[in-house]
Amino acid sequence: MKKIDQPSARQAVPLDEQAVEIHAVRHGNELLVRAGDEVWRDLSQAGQTIRLQPGDQMAETGASIDHCYFPEGGVTAIGERLGEDLVASGLVGREGLIGWPALLGQSSWPHVAVARALSFKALRIERAALLQIAHDHPAWHLELLKFVEAMMRQMARTIASNLHHSVEQRTARWILLYRERLDCDEIAMTHRELSIMLGVRRPSITDALHRLEYRGAIKATRGKLLVVDPGLLGRFISGDAAHA
Repeated sequence: MKKIDQPSARQAVPLDEQAVEIHAVRHGNELLVRAGDEVWRDLSQAGQTIRLQPGDQMAETGASIDHCYFPEGGVTAIGERLGEDLVASGLVGREGLIGWPALLGQSSWPHVAVARALSFKALRIERAALLQIAHDHPAWHLELLKFVEAMMRQMARTIASNLHHSVEQRTARWILLYRERLDCDEIAMTHRELSIMLGVRRPSITDALHRLEYRGAIKATRGKLLVVDPGLLGRFISGDAAHA
């Protein structure tokens, strides 16, 4: 697993591509879309566009929060490391920010953050610069805090789901969380990856996927999941479809 804040592993976009790609990142990330022109001027001057690949690590528990990231797509898993595996408690996509604990006064990462699913670009900005820009633009700062609230709700629901839902329900929920962030029905995900992130045995995930496929909610192929009926997945989560 590659830690992208290590100098040898940085994937900065060449300067002659920065103007085009930083514009694309702005229009891909929902928090940046809601930034006014003055906010964006400050962000674009302080930030840098980077490319991220599945497996790239942006954060390690206890390490200093040196940079924050605004992804224009893809999925980043947030969670805790158990041995070599990352058990996820939340997902961040183009709706948000990786590094949100900095907005709560944290100077070190309380979790691990690893890119998943697809390659994507992100605006990377130093923590101190982001905090200064947020301070200078209170209205946008409020938008950032709204995302923090949404992220905390998502993580709380993950805890509740882990305690009260079946593996099948948890699998359905995780697939929908991925779909919402990727904004597409085809998801690059293996049984092993899903089992690690949910913290359950791989055979249990395989059984859950087979049941979801049998009921017509998804179609599973090697290394990919196709969401056929997102509404049915939602009913599985609520329990309405479990015994239908």
